[in-house]
Amino acid sequence: MESKRRRIDENAVLKSFECLACGNVVTFSSECDLLARMGSLEVRLGQGSVVMVQFPDYYPGQLIDDRWITEKALGSGGFGAVYLVKDKQNPGEDVKYALKTEFANQSRNLKQEVYVLVLATLHNRKHFCRYIHAGSTEKAGERCFYLVMTLIGDTLEKKHRMAGRMTLGCALSVGMQCLTAIEEIHSIGFLHRDVKPENFAVSKENEKLIIIFDFGLCRQYLDDKGRIRLPRPIVGFRGTVRYAPLSSHVRRDPSRKCDLETWFYQQVEFTKGCLPWRQTEKKDEIGMFKERCRFGVGLDIFLGGCPRQYIEILRYIDQLGYYDEPDYNKIHNLLRMVMKVHNVSETYDWLEKAKSAEKEKPQPANGGGLPPV
Repeated sequence: MESKRRRIDENAVLKSFECLACGNVVTFSSECDLLARMGSLEVRLGQGSVVMVQFPDYYPGQLIDDRWITEKALGSGGFGAVYLVKDKQNPGEDVKYALKTEFANQSRNLKQEVYVLVLATLHNRKHFCRYIHAGSTEKAGERCFYLVMTLIGDTLEKKHRMAGRMTLGCALSVGMQCLTAIEEIHSIGFLHRDVKPENFAVSKENEKLIIIFDFGLCRQYLDDKGRIRLPRPIVGFRGTVRYAPLSSHVRRDPSRKCDLETWFYQQVEFTKGCLPWRQTEKKDEIGMFKERCRFGVGLDIFLGGCPRQYIEILRYIDQLGYYDEPDYNKIHNLLRMVMKVHNVSETYDWLEKAKSAEKEKPQPANGGGLPPV
């Protein structure tokens, strides 16, 4: 929940946030964490009435839609929950999946997530979870939707937080995969509109593969005839303030360029360890900071310590227009140039750390074999 809101004010009694999905001010009591685990959150919509936002709550061993056996909860938010499940139809297999569910009367995002995942699976896009199944069932007398997909590992936000700062080789390797994932979602006709480290994760099956997920804020940029939609004159803010593109700050309709801009902010954060506006929480101030970081002292502060090719990437992204198709290969080539200039290769810090830990383990005497006679 908190990752999708910007903090406005906080005191000992109330915590208020602006919901980035709808723009409403949401007020939590100090017991919000407890309420979230119980399956409800107290939400104050502007100065109107207070409503209870709930999500389907299942306990371990419970059967969903007479097929999916829940093992434990993986996470929950204001409009849905994710569970670890097994397939009753394949009792002999020890394969587990993630099941995301939400009540139909509060559904805003899940149908769209199903649509995006189905398209990605049909087109064999590799930087996505695999779609397994979707359907509807009843819980507490109410209809709810669910989506079953393959599991993912730790998010890049968690990897980055644990490491503090990625090595240059890791930052570049991860950045190129995230860029490819964005290109893949664009290729099926969607903008992601919330690119950030929390929405990328390491694959469970291959720790060198990065997965993009959470398509709740996605929007089709192509119409039924495959043409780019006309830009709307004014739109509400979408995304996460830290990584949002300049167009979101001025309420312009986003385009493929905007996903690349948010990717670039993320890439700078991976490379330097932080963004210069990390201590600022006000949306307008962050927007002005992003404008100033394009030239002069602001550019030095923004990209100081980054490879010089990052300036060329920023200049290229900034020159793109609403209808322009990005040259993803151009950006990939610039990142490869960084690798060559700095003599680094594809590497992933979490794998290197695991290798080091394995080497440091004490070895059993006599190589673990039988003692000498």
